Amino acid sequence: MGDLTLIETLKTAGWPLSRPASLDRFSRSHTINILLHVIIHRYEEHIAGRTYQIEVSPVSASRWRAQITRRPGMPTSLMPFYGQTPDEAARELSKWLSLVAAPTTANT
Repeated sequence: MGDLTLIETLKTAGWPLSRPASLDRFSRSHTINILLHVIIHRYEEHIAGRTYQIEVSPVSASRWRAQITRRPGMPTSLMPFYGQTPDEAARELSKWLSLVAAPTTANT
């Protein structure tokens, strides 16, 4: 069985994704109900004297995305990191942060 997207997983679980028809122009109200329960794992890492808050969320049944937690007013241009488990995805991001925070030696 291949990876299922979250929407495909909800469809196979019998969740209604939309009702009534959105394009019915004669109906007075249109509703689209999607009930999502997404598990987000949070990690705190201390790297090179700084504290990083990391969030990991599912992309598919066996793929997780880790990124630095977004905070109001803070730019977030860092690319996400992926893994087969939440711990693996967070570990990949932490490893990269450690590499870029490490002091460089000058070539002489």
